[in-house]
Amino acid sequence: MKGIVCVYCKKNIESNENQQYICVKPQYNIENLCVDCVDTYDGEYVERMPKISNRMQSRILALLMLYACDNCCMNEEDILKCFDNFLPQEKPYREFALTLFSGVCKNQQEIDSLIEKYAANWKINRMAVVDRNIIRLSSYEILYTPQTPINVIIDEAVEIAKSYSNKDSSKFVNGILDKLKNERKSK
Repeated sequence: MKGIVCVYCKKNIESNENQQYICVKPQYNIENLCVDCVDTYDGEYVERMPKISNRMQSRILALLMLYACDNCCMNEEDILKCFDNFLPQEKPYREFALTLFSGVCKNQQEIDSLIEKYAANWKINRMAVVDRNIIRLSSYEILYTPQTPINVIIDEAVEIAKSYSNKDSSKFVNGILDKLKNERKSK
């Protein structure tokens, strides 16, 4: 345990029974936090975490809305009311998140049929809820937002899958989106 330092208070964390630490993962960087600082972690430390792009925040928020819609069987309007607290008017990622969510909802039947076409031996309802919504979200972007480079869409989908799903999901998501990217050229 030599050399472990709390990222909040900067104290050395000793390897004895009285001093414990917690591993935290703020945006892909493993860091350590001593038990004494856990209470302040949610308040002050979160502000010092590395920032992610507005587009990535939009994608994550749209994924959360799609997940809630899919998992809670709520309609689009109810989801928007529930998430209104997370979408303050002044936030730069608000408009893009709403565009993504609404776009997937409006085109879900077409998107789902394309996903099933390229997901060999997989029915959409048998996929993990998080995975299918990451794929839906990215498929919408590939098909309906030609200004966004396909590689950026796929890379961010893979990163979201790594953070929000299991260890094999990123490969699954990447494989389906890699096949589906040819649909943009044909439209």
